Amino acid sequence: MRAARLVLGSTGVAGVVLFMGQVDLGIGVGGMERVAVFPLLLWTVLVGVRVFRAGRDRRLS
Repeated sequence: MRAARLVLGSTGVAGVVLFMGQVDLGIGVGGMERVAVFPLLLWTVLVGVRVFRAGRDRRLS
């Protein structure tokens, strides 16, 4: 989870900075908006799966 946090956080911050600076890197403004937002969505899904698995493992013990 630490590696995912570092990669997704860095990607999101870089995306926000580039989006705010109106730098599109050839993928357009919409593409940069997605680069800025999707890491948060992916992180939320990963945390949800981890919490779900932890709850299930506790219940089975």
